[in-house]
Amino acid sequence: MIPSELGSLTKLVGLGLGTNNFTGVIPASFSNISSLRYFSVNDNNLMGTIPYEFGRLKKLTVFAIGPNNLSGEIPLSLYNISSMSLFSVAGNHFKGTLPPDIGFTLPNLQQFYIDLNEFFGMIPDSFANATQLQFIDVGSNKFFGQVPASFGNLPSLRLLGLENNSLGNYSANSLDFIPSLTNCSQLETLGFGKNNFGGALPNSIANLSTRLTMLYLEDNHLSGNIPATLENLVNLVVLSMWNNLFTGDIPVSLGKLQNLQVLNLAQNNLFGKIPSSMGNLTRVFELFLDHNRLEGTLPPNFANFQKLQYLGISNNILNGTIPKGVLSLSTSIQLDFSRNSFTGNLPAEVGKLKNINLLDFSENNLTNEIPETIGDCQTLELLSLHGNFFQGAMPSALASLRGLQYLDVSQNNLTGQILLGLEKLPFLKYLNLSFNDLEGEVPKKGIFQNASAISFIGNTKLCGGVPKLQLPPCPTKASAQRKTRGRKLTIIIVSTVVTFL
Repeated sequence: MIPSELGSLTKLVGLGLGTNNFTGVIPASFSNISSLRYFSVNDNNLMGTIPYEFGRLKKLTVFAIGPNNLSGEIPLSLYNISSMSLFSVAGNHFKGTLPPDIGFTLPNLQQFYIDLNEFFGMIPDSFANATQLQFIDVGSNKFFGQVPASFGNLPSLRLLGLENNSLGNYSANSLDFIPSLTNCSQLETLGFGKNNFGGALPNSIANLSTRLTMLYLEDNHLSGNIPATLENLVNLVVLSMWNNLFTGDIPVSLGKLQNLQVLNLAQNNLFGKIPSSMGNLTRVFELFLDHNRLEGTLPPNFANFQKLQYLGISNNILNGTIPKGVLSLSTSIQLDFSRNSFTGNLPAEVGKLKNINLLDFSENNLTNEIPETIGDCQTLELLSLHGNFFQGAMPSALASLRGLQYLDVSQNNLTGQILLGLEKLPFLKYLNLSFNDLEGEVPKKGIFQNASAISFIGNTKLCGGVPKLQLPPCPTKASAQRKTRGRKLTIIIVSTVVTFL
């Protein structure tokens, strides 16, 4: 609990109680500290509402109370403290609307954070009157309607966060605010993902500040081609455009954005080949192109991604062999090549993925044996190779993947026996060996004790295992010996008959 007695320190100028484990409520007695300029209780576990008496703190410049578990509505009197420069209530459960005249009553506002709450209504146009505003984040609320074009009148604006609301009306005119933002020469972060914006991106988006480092447009209804002129935004570090309706080719010019670290174009209707110019994005560590209609081969110069950690190219129409260089990127953590038409071997270079934890080559046309070098991927947790044409025995090295949790090699042409060493993998939770040509006895320890976690359907030569698997019993040594003696006896009888004749 925060001691209410602190409210008796009437000459106090600053009170910082942030990043502790305080519970309870904000004491109303703090409203007696008329000299208070700085008030912060952020990052605690406070509950209840903001005392309405806080409107008396007329000298307050910094008011930071998030994140906590506070709720209710913001007292209107707080919006009338004209000296306020930082207002942060982010990460609580506040409701209500913003006053339409907020930009007039808080004219000295520089930072305004109300994200991760339950505010609703329209974003006031009057923010433009607070001309010193640098940071505005109203994301993850319930705002609707149009975004005020007057944001373009904020010359010092550096961050505009509008994500995860219900802004826009699915049509092109819902993006009418973008041309005005070209006046914001200091803009570094623009996020309007997860809303209802529609239509094609206006050409003016390429005229945004060259200081822009983060652009989030994901999960809207944006359509048309990706503007090739995005190359003008030379300092972009993050470009997120996933889950829209973009069509056409990936612009070759995106390869000029050499500061990009995160590029996500997944879940659109993009088609054509992946331009080789993307190999110039040598700083990228997250690249997602999955769930499109991309075709052709994977550019070999993807091996230039020396910092790559996450690569998603699943659910496309890509073909050809898997470039060995891409499997030599030791920084990779997750690679998803699934649901394409890749052919040839799984290169032995896969063993160079020393930090990999997810590897998915399922539903392709890969052939020959699974390389033994897969055992060098000691950090691997998920391995999915199902739906290919792999043949031969399961590599013994699989049993050395001590951290493996998920293994699916179903729907291949694997032969031989199940690796006994798999029963010793301590974290294995799912094992699918279905529809191969495996034979012999099914192990009974480790994951093999849990019939609901394993599948052997379509392997007609398997036997034994735990009773719940309902597999036929394996021949005993005695019965095997009887069968052997029977075969020898038949040979002797046949030989005798031949001699007699």
